[in-house]
Amino acid sequence: MKKSEKRKQGIFSVCTIILFFIVSFIFFGCYLIRPGTSGSAKPLYETFYVGNEGIQYFIKPLKFKGEKYENIYIDIVFRHKDEFKDSATINISIFTQDPFLGLNKIDFENDSILVNSSDIKILFTEKHDKGNHLRVAVKIPTISLNNLFKNISWKINVFKNSSKYEFITDKSVRNDLSKLREAIFP
Repeated sequence: MKKSEKRKQGIFSVCTIILFFIVSFIFFGCYLIRPGTSGSAKPLYETFYVGNEGIQYFIKPLKFKGEKYENIYIDIVFRHKDEFKDSATINISIFTQDPFLGLNKIDFENDSILVNSSDIKILFTEKHDKGNHLRVAVKIPTISLNNLFKNISWKINVFKNSSKYEFITDKSVRNDLSKLREAIFP
């Protein structure tokens, strides 16, 4: 082989190796690079465009802890266009050992605001292997929901007959509420 042919073959081999690394980086690089935890609220809610009514928000279930073995989960649905108006629906799942009937009212509060809701709509009640599940819905003014998000230390009071049950946020839920506040209620 001539020197020029060997040289061309050597350059071709080097170019092939470089090309291989570039293609490998482009192809595999997209899969290997993962964004850091940005603290995004997007996994906590979904949005839907509803035409002239603006955007409908669905805040995925958040867990509130009771004093004993009770837990409740709330999810929230509301619409927003240019301003907060109308009402937000808060769906509440109450998990208890004993049947949880005879609800009088449900309050949502933090250090800044107390929102009462005595118009409770029972969606269903069912028994399961670890106790009972009661699903209810309440409506509150959307502006009150906006004000609740201004302080993330929420407490939910559920009144059953003459008893009061308190459910509070833990650190992870306060963190979620903070992310939601920044994303939806700036």
